[in-house]
Amino acid sequence: MGELKEELASIQHEIWAHWQNYLHSQCGVHESSEGIKTGALIIHRQDVEHWEHQIKTPYSDLTEKEKESDRDQVDKFWPLIQERIQSLEAEVEADNRILAIKDTTIKDLEAELGKLKIERSASKIWTNFHNSGVSNVNYREQIAGLEADAKTHDEAYLSAITEITELKDQLKRHQRGSDKDRPQIICLCGSTRFYNEFQVANYSFTMEGNIILSVGFMPESAGHEHGESVGITPEQKYDLDELYKRKIDLADRVFVLNVGGYIGDSTRSEIEYSLANNTPVSYLEPINEVN
Repeated sequence: MGELKEELASIQHEIWAHWQNYLHSQCGVHESSEGIKTGALIIHRQDVEHWEHQIKTPYSDLTEKEKESDRDQVDKFWPLIQERIQSLEAEVEADNRILAIKDTTIKDLEAELGKLKIERSASKIWTNFHNSGVSNVNYREQIAGLEADAKTHDEAYLSAITEITELKDQLKRHQRGSDKDRPQIICLCGSTRFYNEFQVANYSFTMEGNIILSVGFMPESAGHEHGESVGITPEQKYDLDELYKRKIDLADRVFVLNVGGYIGDSTRSEIEYSLANNTPVSYLEPINEVN
C-alpha cells in the first residue's frame, strides 16, 4: 500500500508541476519603477476572474470543456488505480478459492471426527452391554441418543449409520443368545379383530416347535371373552404399541396376519419398526401394495 501511495504522489506532483508551468506562462513579469525585473509574476485580471469563477463552481456545473480538462488530469493516475483494483480482485478471488478449499477440508474433518465419535460411542455401548448386562430399555435409549447425535453431522450420519445398524444387530444377536438349539421366536402382528386367525397361527407355529409372542388381549374381537368389553385410553394404546415393539425386539422374525390384505396403522408401524431393525417379516396373505 505504501508503494501505491508513492506512485500516486509522484503523479500528483506531475499534475501540480504541469499546472504551475501553465500558470507561469499566463502571467506577466513584474518590473520595478526602474524597469528592473523583480522575479515576481503578475496574474492578469481576466485570468483571475476566470479562475475565481471556476473555483466557486461545482464540478457538476462546469462546462463540458472544463470537465474534460479535469478528466485529463484523472487519466494520469486512473490506469494505476485500475491496475490496483484488478490486482485486489485477483487476490480476493484467490483468497476465496483458498477459503472454499479450507471450508471443504474443515467439513470433511468435522464429518470424520463426528464419525469417529459415533463409532467410539457405539463401541462403548456394546462393551458396557456385553460386560455388565445393560437392560434392554437402557441400551435402546443409548442407541436413540447415538442416532440423534449422528444426525447433527450430515456426512457423519451417512457414514456412521452402518456402524449404528451393526450395533443394533450385535445387541439383538447377543440378546437372542448364541444357542443354535433354541426354538425360533416368532412375533405375531395384525389387527386384534382377527381373533381366530391369531389363535390358528399361535397353535400352528407352537406345534412346529416355535416360541410365539402375541397380543396380550384383543379389545376389538367382539364375541370372544378374551378382552371383550375392555376399553383403553389413547395414552394406554400408545404404551401398548410401544410395548409390542419390545416383543419385536425379542423376536427372530415377525409374522403379519394381514387377513383380506388389511394392515392397520399400528400393524404398519410394527412392520416398519421390524424392517428398520433388520427383523425379517412375512405375511399370511400376499402383500397388497395399496394397503
